[in-house]
Amino acid sequence: MLFGFSSGIEYRFGKNGTATITSVGSCTDKHIMIPEFVDGKTVTEIDDNAFSRCESILSITLPHTVSKIGKGAFSWCRRLEFIKASGIIEIGDKAFIGCDVLSDLYLGSKLKRIGKKAFAHCIELQTADLPSAVTELGASAFEGCRSLTRVSLPENLLILESGVFYACTALRNVILPQKLRYINEFAFAYCISLDNIKIPRTAVLNKDAFFECSDKTA
Repeated sequence: MLFGFSSGIEYRFGKNGTATITSVGSCTDKHIMIPEFVDGKTVTEIDDNAFSRCESILSITLPHTVSKIGKGAFSWCRRLEFIKASGIIEIGDKAFIGCDVLSDLYLGSKLKRIGKKAFAHCIELQTADLPSAVTELGASAFEGCRSLTRVSLPENLLILESGVFYACTALRNVILPQKLRYINEFAFAYCISLDNIKIPRTAVLNKDAFFECSDKTA
């Protein structure tokens, strides 16, 4: 396995001509733009915990070649405000947990999977427009996003996992996809601002899905 550096950021090179970002390294840039290629290798992944607890980063732009953001990759980056990931397919568990000021997301149209607690406790995030390709939205993915007011859910999403919007106390507008089959426990628990929400006839509703929300379902 070979390793390399570019602008202080550390990479691991694979035998298949790809490169994975492994660590922020010595990079202290506030605004980071990851290149498509490093030493002739195509940058395709952000490794687990690669930028975790990086205090300097304010924004990051990923090239269309990056298809995966690993577990905890940007966890607790408390000054991160903006991310653009136009080619991303998978966001790992806890990838952005605790990004206090994250408020602007551009996730592109290819995204299919958002892991558990991926955006949990991103307390400044106000909207989440999920691409239509998303079929997996992990448990507690947006837990504690207390400024979140609006969510756009993809048409082909079949399951709302446990606690996915737990304690999103400002959430008002959610349109559930008509193909939805299950709304699991505490999916919208403590969403005290939620307006009337229409449950598709096909959906099986857990009795605690809207715990402490008052009766706002139809």
